[in-house]
Amino acid sequence: MEILDWLFIGTCSAAIFFLVLAWVYFVLVLVNTSKVKKWKQAKPRKKRKRKRWRRTCRILEKKKSASIRFFVLFFVIACLGGGTAFYTRYYQATNLGKEDTEALVQGHYLLSNIEEQLNQIHETDNPKKIQENIYDLAARLANYGVRTADRRLSMEGQKELNRLYVNMKELGLNLGSQTFETLSDQDTLSGYLSDMKKTKTNQKKVFKYFRINESSLKENK
Repeated sequence: MEILDWLFIGTCSAAIFFLVLAWVYFVLVLVNTSKVKKWKQAKPRKKRKRKRWRRTCRILEKKKSASIRFFVLFFVIACLGGGTAFYTRYYQATNLGKEDTEALVQGHYLLSNIEEQLNQIHETDNPKKIQENIYDLAARLANYGVRTADRRLSMEGQKELNRLYVNMKELGLNLGSQTFETLSDQDTLSGYLSDMKKTKTNQKKVFKYFRINESSLKENK
């Protein structure tokens, strides 16, 4: 489990614990308020008993005040814990974890390099080298078929990321089955460049959704 997972569990548990304490002291506030009200209504007529009555009133008032202070304190702590837990969960739902971030960085590198290799097919004097590079990059791209988005992400975030992973897998599998001669055909090559454009469009949607600066990925290649 990551630090944010422990933080969420800890703050959520603390919020529940202090909320229970706040409820207990809220009940005590009601009880002590009722006692103070009843005791004040029972003011004795004899001076001899008024001293004890006033002392009891002060004690009850102190208990009431203490109950109110503890209720407010525990309620505020519960709210802070709940707010922290909510923000932690929101952060996890809208920000990529380490594994998905690394996958995006690597995927960006693979797509850029495959596109570069495809664009060199009609210009190269070393077709064997281009073929080997495409096979290697395509095989690594096909491995994205075993990836799934972190389930802690929002449903929309998972949907966008999983769509990209599927596109990358399919592109890798299809390219990996082509020979240099096949890719040299202009129509076939145009078709794969079109597929590449579609995949990169989905990639940009992921970048936009998770607020990722594409230039920062280029620096991490």
